[in-house]
Amino acid sequence: MLTPEELSSVGKQERDSVFSGEMVKFEKVLLEEAKKGSEKVHIPAPNVKGLFYYDERQEAFASYLRDKGFRVQKDIEICGGVRQDPSWYLYIY
Repeated sequence: MLTPEELSSVGKQERDSVFSGEMVKFEKVLLEEAKKGSEKVHIPAPNVKGLFYYDERQEAFASYLRDKGFRVQKDIEICGGVRQDPSWYLYIY
């Protein structure tokens, strides 16, 4: 009989390969933002098989980063007095 652990590991290898490739690109952005003195960086939403919506992809990558030990949090930005939709950020400090 299939266990929950086996079921979750089926797509995990493909997802991890996509996220590790995205992490290589994201590391460059993190280094640039750290040099500028930024406190937080917007988390990208890489294309992952089975996830269509931007929010789902971004949340999956945020979960991957959290598992790697990074501090991530969902925040709301206000631009021009208008409250924007919540988005995920990685905190540098």
